[in-house]
Amino acid sequence: MVAIKLYDIETGHVETLARVTAESVQRWLDNFRAGTNDVVYTEPVDG
Repeated sequence: MVAIKLYDIETGHVETLARVTAESVQRWLDNFRAGTNDVVYTEPVDG
């Protein structure tokens, strides 16, 4: 699993948007990046 996280540039707040399978990460990233000026990134999820 991979966590998709949003870093709010204005506030410095980090929020986990979703936990998805590695196979679907690119689709999720494309969808989230289309609607935000903030930083969207992934992070491996242990367990």
